[in-house]
Amino acid sequence: MSDIDTIIAEIKKDLPEFLRKHRNGDIIPSQLRELASGEQCEEVQLFLAEYASTPSNVLESVYVQEPGEAVLCALAKHPHFNAKYLRQLAVHENENVRKAVAGSRCITPQTALALCGDSSAQVRAALARNSMVPARVQVQLSEDAVPFVRAALLAHSQLDSEVCAALAEDTDPTVQAAALLAPKTPEETLLFWADSDEHFPQTLLLKRKKLPDKVLESLCFSSHFDVKLEAVSRKELTADEKLGFAADENEQIRLCVAKTPNLPDYVQEKLAIDESKAVRLALAACPSLCASAAEKLLEKADEELVMALASNPAAPDEIVDELASKGGSRVMQCLVDRDCPQSVLDQIYKQGDEATLYHLAYNGFTPKGMSAELASRLSENRLPTLRALAASAESCPLYVLARLARDVSWVVRVAVARSAAATDAIREVLAADGDTRVRNAVKRGAG
Repeated sequence: MSDIDTIIAEIKKDLPEFLRKHRNGDIIPSQLRELASGEQCEEVQLFLAEYASTPSNVLESVYVQEPGEAVLCALAKHPHFNAKYLRQLAVHENENVRKAVAGSRCITPQTALALCGDSSAQVRAALARNSMVPARVQVQLSEDAVPFVRAALLAHSQLDSEVCAALAEDTDPTVQAAALLAPKTPEETLLFWADSDEHFPQTLLLKRKKLPDKVLESLCFSSHFDVKLEAVSRKELTADEKLGFAADENEQIRLCVAKTPNLPDYVQEKLAIDESKAVRLALAACPSLCASAAEKLLEKADEELVMALASNPAAPDEIVDELASKGGSRVMQCLVDRDCPQSVLDQIYKQGDEATLYHLAYNGFTPKGMSAELASRLSENRLPTLRALAASAESCPLYVLARLARDVSWVVRVAVARSAAATDAIREVLAADGDTRVRNAVKRGAG
């Protein structure tokens, strides 16, 4: 079997695989010419029409053999196909063939202009998507009677800016929407519609993942509330813009500003006296809350606002004591979760609230400054965690520690073993404890 026979056999067996195997162009021109002049089966014709290295004279040989639709479509797309024959295919009776011509990267301006008047909207749409068609063809297609043909222009990688601007003004909402969402729509077109204060195009603009700063700035001043709110929430506001929107008549806009990071102190101070509780609550959670704004918030704070401030790890130290004095058990527990100062611990001890003390113990706080009286009282509590807290206190009396060293709970006995106040006698008792965790705590020593 000759090389040509082998090639033909492989083509007939699996054309896609054969094309993939020889995509580097290793089949020589003489073999391609022999294939074209030999057996005129569709598989071989289709191979020659799709093979990227097929020279133009071989493609012409295939064309004059009057092949079927699939081969003609492949020829129309081939980069070496003669422009003269491409013009002939532009008036072919088969719509798919004309559509292939419309999408050809070798299309000439004359052929493109001719296809602008094609009877098939699918052909005209394929032409509109072709990045090789010049501006004058784009202009003609932008006036096409069928909306999806006009919209197809937006897939054009070299779309003329004036054509794009015209499509953004299209009377058909689907075309206008596509134009305003197209990645390559010029900034000046986007800005024009942002400034128009028309709700539909402004809403469409906000569907874009990214918007130029000038466009977003314009949308922030829209007369349509939903547009304005989303624009304000998306824009990285300047200090002046934050101050201005902090005084906006709409609560949702002010709330949006209150949730903005890096708020200047003077903006915080304005929001701290806002008539809306929702705005003040949002400010209370600000990660950069300043002392002056926090003080203003406390002036008319209810339990919910106090809780919000206490839950904010960034709440200034200057107001922590005041929060402790205003709050109940829940507020105290929030304060325990932060770096709790001694002044707050003293208030916790003074109040003696069991839930707060439990929270203190649960979070592993060393009860510095606890009175011997409170430690003694807690040592008799029904909860092992609170008895362990008493054992951890430096002020816990020795007789209480001795009693707790025999507590029924291993948690309490471990706390005694770790206590710096435990005597050698107490440690000897614990060293013989039946619980491994207690004995290990004795070995590790106080800590």
